Amino acid sequence: PRDVAEDVSQLDNVYAYNLDHFDQVVARHQHLRQEDVHEAEEIIKQAVEAFAQEREQSDLFGSVAEYFESLTENELIYAKKHLGKSGVQVAEDDLRYLLSRVSKKMRHQLMQLLRDMPDSPQMRELISRICGPRDPS
Repeated sequence: PRDVAEDVSQLDNVYAYNLDHFDQVVARHQHLRQEDVHEAEEIIKQAVEAFAQEREQSDLFGSVAEYFESLTENELIYAKKHLGKSGVQVAEDDLRYLLSRVSKKMRHQLMQLLRDMPDSPQMRELISRICGPRDPS
């Protein structure tokens, strides 16, 4: 309380604190907490950026897989039609297996490039352009 004499703090083992002291302590702790808030915001910002990049790469991986699956199916249809006109009998399962193997090997190469250079926007753009929407014929 403010009605205690200031010379009380001169006595041994007596510590007199007033509201001004507590205000200073509170202000100091608020400043420290504010620094912690800035650190926490930076950690959150970095985590959000990492998540966004991972999500973008995951979406791109999905696009690459879809592109090659579509390519395999389209080529299977074309091969059956073309070989049918020639009178060649080929088992669809064998043809699908062959096309799938080639497709997976090519897809693997693109995905490996993405894994090797995850921070390369040029690589992501190039692969997006290769595997992006296009005329299926």
